[in-house]
Amino acid sequence: MRELRRWVWVTAFALVLGCASPEPGVAQDTPPPARTPARAAPQPRFVATVKDRYLEEPWQLRNAVLFVPEVSLFGGSGGEETRELLVKVGAAQVAVPLGRIARVEVGAQDEDLLAVTVLVRPTEGDPTPQPLKGTVRSSLQLRGVLGASDLKTTVHLRELAWVELTQAAQ
Repeated sequence: MRELRRWVWVTAFALVLGCASPEPGVAQDTPPPARTPARAAPQPRFVATVKDRYLEEPWQLRNAVLFVPEVSLFGGSGGEETRELLVKVGAAQVAVPLGRIARVEVGAQDEDLLAVTVLVRPTEGDPTPQPLKGTVRSSLQLRGVLGASDLKTTVHLRELAWVELTQAAQ
């Protein structure tokens, strides 16, 4: 009996609000036609030569890109790929594009920070750039394809001694 009463009240409430109205509303209109996405410029590709703290010989990672993981309080994890390294130098945060990075020397880890020295490639405006000494997030990952294989690879920056980046031929 209670269930019947509850059902009657819910139905009456829906009718009063107009949810069951035969007149078309905004939600019942057809969606606008899909737009064709603008063609994005091709992203540069990088080859990373990495020296692992645990291996004697350096190895290569093709199509290298940085991955910034984000961990949720509710157990999920995600993140985003990026083509620039954010280095905290004192009070400043410097965004260094991967194309400008010649080498990253990885230092000690302190909690969630990782000490790094970034050697930047010279440009016309800055023919003799100074190395950037600062910190990055210790959770940063370098993702790509292992050597000449087709094996997807992820390496944590905190487990490297250094990494050298070169731009791959398109």
